[in-house]
Amino acid sequence: MSCGITGRINCYSLIPWIIEFSYYDEASGIGQMFTHSVGTEEYNVFWGTMLKDSRFTAWPAGDTYQVYPGPLPSIRFEKLNEGIQDFEKIRLLREEYKAKRKSENWKGLKLHGQI
Repeated sequence: MSCGITGRINCYSLIPWIIEFSYYDEASGIGQMFTHSVGTEEYNVFWGTMLKDSRFTAWPAGDTYQVYPGPLPSIRFEKLNEGIQDFEKIRLLREEYKAKRKSENWKGLKLHGQI
């Protein structure tokens, strides 16, 4: 069955409360757009239960979010933040140890990819 789609289909939403699906139908030469706004069943299925159950098809719970509406941070976001803080702390300690010429201390503080 041919539906006129031979290229990529773009699914995107520029505004978080609107679900938008659009594609160019090469068979008819017409751009198609489908939008689901607040209150529609399609919108409620995707956004409505996000804070109660964040599973999304085959992905595990929370796998689609870094920050929830509110804004409420996710565990993934918190761990990302901790990693950035750890990296910065190691960088600052290395600079401090180098400035004080304490080479025995800073040699043990290796950043990923550095020797």
